[in-house]
Amino acid sequence: MALFNKMKSPVFLKEDSDARLYVRNLKEMREDAKGELASKLDKEINIASAGLIGEDQVAFELKHCDMPIYVLRDLHIKFEDVSAQIDFAVVTKKFTLFIECKNMIGNIEIDKQGNFIRSYKYGSKWIKEGIYSPITQNQRHLDVMKRIFVSRQPNKIMAFAAEKIFKGMYRSVVVMANPKTILNDKYAPKDVKEKVIRADQIGAYIKDLYKASKEPVSNEKQHLEFAENLLKKHKPNETDYMKKFQDLLEEQQKSQNEMASFRSQPKAQVQVESSKNTRPKVKTPEMPTDNKHVVRLIQELKQYRLEQSRNENKKPYMIFNNKQMDHLVKVSPRNYQELLTVNGFGPVKTERYGEDILRIISKYQ
Repeated sequence: MALFNKMKSPVFLKEDSDARLYVRNLKEMREDAKGELASKLDKEINIASAGLIGEDQVAFELKHCDMPIYVLRDLHIKFEDVSAQIDFAVVTKKFTLFIECKNMIGNIEIDKQGNFIRSYKYGSKWIKEGIYSPITQNQRHLDVMKRIFVSRQPNKIMAFAAEKIFKGMYRSVVVMANPKTILNDKYAPKDVKEKVIRADQIGAYIKDLYKASKEPVSNEKQHLEFAENLLKKHKPNETDYMKKFQDLLEEQQKSQNEMASFRSQPKAQVQVESSKNTRPKVKTPEMPTDNKHVVRLIQELKQYRLEQSRNENKKPYMIFNNKQMDHLVKVSPRNYQELLTVNGFGPVKTERYGEDILRIISKYQ
């Protein structure tokens, strides 16, 4: 990576976030969902979007931090049987700071024992509840890095020494990103209080921590190498958070397609079995295949759908299902407005795939 020898401002070596793609995929899925599933997706979209907004706020503050730091966003690091998802890693010339970002509704209180208690208004009532300590969550990330750091030492003596110096090389802090949140840490233990700040304090916090640190200062080359080595440890997250929603949507769409097919069939095509299972068997209608243009169009749309699903690591029906493809062929849209009239093509899906789909269809118009 080519950089100036004298870096004076923050540099993001990794700025993308899986959360952004997750929210976008959820919104696409929401366009096809109905009923209870639609409500579940709305809730998940709100939660994921809030987290993303909080991270964006922290990213903004880090970009305007007047220090030579490397920033890595949304790191997934795995070692043996443990893993860590780090919102931000800030690499300074003395130490690396792991940031756990929280964008929660309501106010946060930290009691004498270091417990986190959230209070928020629901309707006319105030709800008070304990939450999992984000400091403990961040400590788990540090523990993963410590295991990696210690495991690379050539002998037990070096491993013991590595454990001693690790604390100075890696730090952690929890950042409350919601500007409306009131943080009450008056009675919090000192070691807890020092690890929880607001987003607008992050720049000053890093500078103060850097000034107080007694760790040796690395040179420009060492600084960059350390940040790049940390980035190399990042592995894409293999957990498929979309799967439960994909399965629910697939089940819902199958049910809807069966019902639509049943309603569209002449009575003569419906055969009812005289058995315990009285569910009618329906012969699914097929698209007409006597038109060569229609056949080729369907083939090309299927090929495009397959390629996109592989590129985005999702199931083909998430791009568009067979029912939507049939409607595409029937409507044969010529522009974005006409594409929006096709079943399942809302603003998000139209914006994402519209240009390609319109280009394919135009060849057969």
